[in-house]
Amino acid sequence: MLKRLFRKIAPAPRLVHIPVECPPLQHYPGYLPEDAELVSRYAKAKASISDDYYIDGFGVKTEFACVPFCDPMNLSAERLQLPLPDDGFHAEGIEYAALLDAFDNRKVKGRFTAVEVGSGWGPWIAMAGVLARQHDVDRLCLIG
Repeated sequence: MLKRLFRKIAPAPRLVHIPVECPPLQHYPGYLPEDAELVSRYAKAKASISDDYYIDGFGVKTEFACVPFCDPMNLSAERLQLPLPDDGFHAEGIEYAALLDAFDNRKVKGRFTAVEVGSGWGPWIAMAGVLARQHDVDRLCLIG
């Protein structure tokens, strides 16, 4: 009886294997096909890599001085453009999808709050700020 109750209130998770080019030991990328569509919808800026900084597909500019552990020679503009299954150096696609899902599903379109705990150089609150600027958010709160 208890099992039936649990099935009613918490149905089985929808696990999907997505055939993407993942590292050989990564069998579950963490995101679903609709997450990939969401990331693609927001990744409209042209990713580029220069001597002092890079710009990702969301328009976030990061100076290499902020990420001294990153060798610019190891970055790929293609992976920075659409970071699925990952961006090649600091984050997996599910992390991008999580922020974009929160931004896309905010209740009040003119407001957004992002909190990044243990933020290092603050890549997620920086991306939240860029998204807010691009999408006419006039009340923004970034906490990091």
